[in-house]
Amino acid sequence: MLHIDRCVCVDCTFAEMRSLAERKKLDFKGISRETNCGMGCGLCVPYIKVMLRTGQTVFDEMLTEADVDREIRDAASEAGGRRSRAQGGESSRHRSAGSAEGSA
Repeated sequence: MLHIDRCVCVDCTFAEMRSLAERKKLDFKGISRETNCGMGCGLCVPYIKVMLRTGQTVFDEMLTEADVDREIRDAASEAGGRRSRAQGGESSRHRSAGSAEGSA
């Protein structure tokens, strides 16, 4: 079983990176700048992205950037669909209320 919990190039754990990101309000570029993680072999990049998005700091499977980018796109697309449906429902209610007022 895999236990992936750090950038091996600089021996910095994802838990340490999460703490730093929370404390200094850092995004991926900020974490890389502060720790040099993601600037060596690059294998930690997808894990850092997931850690920043979810808070997860220990992984038991190999991740690739393509996996993470696809997951982020899918989540954004799903969230966009929910927003559109919510806004569409709200607009219809406003139109219905407006029509009722106009006909009264």
